[in-house]
Amino acid sequence: MASFAKTRVHALHKPCQPPASAQCPVSKQKSGLTPVSNAATAQPRIVRSDDASTPPPAAKPPHRPHRGAGRPGEKTVHELTLAESVVAIAEAAARRAGARRVTRVRLALGLLAHAETDTLLYCCQLAARDTLAADAEFQAERRPAQAHCGDCGQRAEIASLPARCPRCGGENLALEGGDEMRVVDIGIR
Repeated sequence: MASFAKTRVHALHKPCQPPASAQCPVSKQKSGLTPVSNAATAQPRIVRSDDASTPPPAAKPPHRPHRGAGRPGEKTVHELTLAESVVAIAEAAARRAGARRVTRVRLALGLLAHAETDTLLYCCQLAARDTLAADAEFQAERRPAQAHCGDCGQRAEIASLPARCPRCGGENLALEGGDEMRVVDIGIR
């Protein structure tokens, strides 16, 4: 009951405004890590519901325990803010396309993105109330994190930070992806 009350209070919070380019402001830089990919700046793909090439829903990733955030409810507040941005991006794209409603929103989350998948999807449903995305299906898939070792040149997938190079054990790793969160495509009708 207490978590519902906290969610309700934060659901009344004014939605954050997406930047003019309508990108989701969720990628966080880590000290000493430099992203190489500009995948976070790509526009989501718009898919009409009657499009036969609509991809099937992404498989649900295995449940991971909640990482915690210091204070109770703090993690949910973070994900609700992210969800408000996701809904704003989807709604803006749907309006530009002249759609009456959003039917699906697919997200790509890097394994190092600081968002719990189930909580984020739930918060997207909360944030979508009374919008074009009110009845939308929100889907998310986790993508691996990639790093490049500055000591030996090895490229490797990493699951958490801090990380060491699997070949030389060095800590001089440059993050090349895996901490991003993108709206991949938006189904509209």
